[in-house]
Amino acid sequence: FACGFLKTETKEGILRASYDLPRFDGDGTPSGTRRNRGEQTINLTGTPQTERLPVPQYSDVRGRWSENDSLLVGSLGAWGTENRYFHPTATVNRREFALALARALQLKPEEPVAKGSSSKQNVPLPDSPYRDISSQDADWPYLNIIIERGIMQGVAPEYFGAQGKITRAQAVTAFIRALGFENLGPGSTYHTGFADDGDIPSWARDSFMVARQIGLISGDNFGRARPGAYLTREEA
Repeated sequence: FACGFLKTETKEGILRASYDLPRFDGDGTPSGTRRNRGEQTINLTGTPQTERLPVPQYSDVRGRWSENDSLLVGSLGAWGTENRYFHPTATVNRREFALALARALQLKPEEPVAKGSSSKQNVPLPDSPYRDISSQDADWPYLNIIIERGIMQGVAPEYFGAQGKITRAQAVTAFIRALGFENLGPGSTYHTGFADDGDIPSWARDSFMVARQIGLISGDNFGRARPGAYLTREEA
């Protein structure tokens, strides 16, 4: 179907084996003291699983620069698809952003432990360390995954800042951590390449540098990163 999305998921693995064996003659008897040493690598690829994704009917993104990305991320379930309005220029709070990121990454919380169960995989969720997020909140299992994995952290001791608007610096840092690229930055004095390089906080510099290099962000029309600006839904 036109404008549809087909998700293909393939599991891959690598088996690497090292061997150190004696050498044998034609009769199968160990010969000499020389050893047969080496390493072999086998790539294991599973059968691709395909899934047709539903296309959200957002009527307010047509013709915008973000149209395709908004529909794609909506199809992945990051944003609600129950109405026709995406509100592309609306700002995003930290709770909404964390939930969208968890859904897009398909980070599913573990099922709670059944009474009397001895399963080691299912463990009860920890209590929320934040005053502005209750452990009884229906979204806490998803927020907990984002926090546990270090993708997002609180804005102050005991406060996640759930209702606060997320800045571009916070969002870019979360994206890079979610990708596992947080240790790729130069880690020394350097220029990020943005016109407002001096405005980027020290804790976000590596993330902006890496995000620019991999094409995640490119700056505005003036080449600025605008780290302190609030993120809009279409930018997210």
